[in-house]
Amino acid sequence: MKNKCYKLKAGQYEYRGLIITRIGYYEPEQRVCWEAYDKITGNADYHGYSKQMVKALIDIDLDKTRNK
Repeated sequence: MKNKCYKLKAGQYEYRGLIITRIGYYEPEQRVCWEAYDKITGNADYHGYSKQMVKALIDIDLDKTRNK
């Protein structure tokens, strides 16, 4: 099942009910950091170094809870 990622504005996307945001450059790792938070609770549960990495973490977690 392919889920659509909608662009809200520069550096911010909505994916499966969560908001994925580009946080900024992380100097020690020399990479850009991303996080996804629930727009209802405000909890940031997913963090990664690319938008695709965060999307994959969301898919793994939500599909795992759905199959229980």
